[in-house]
Amino acid sequence: MPGQFADLAVLDRNYLTVPDDEIKAIESVLTMVAGRPTHASGSFEGMVSELPPIQPDWSPVGKFGGYQRAS
Repeated sequence: MPGQFADLAVLDRNYLTVPDDEIKAIESVLTMVAGRPTHASGSFEGMVSELPPIQPDWSPVGKFGGYQRAS
């Protein structure tokens, strides 16, 4: 609808067709909040000019980092 913004994620694999044991390895290659890109990687890299501040400011993500890829 015109004038409305969406929150969305573009995933690197189809959640509905991957084997159950691979669901936990699915990653977002593009995340948008309120119509603005907040995370971009792969072919979407470069779409995010500035990351928003970590909220809340006491979040462990600010000290230890975010989610890491499984080894």
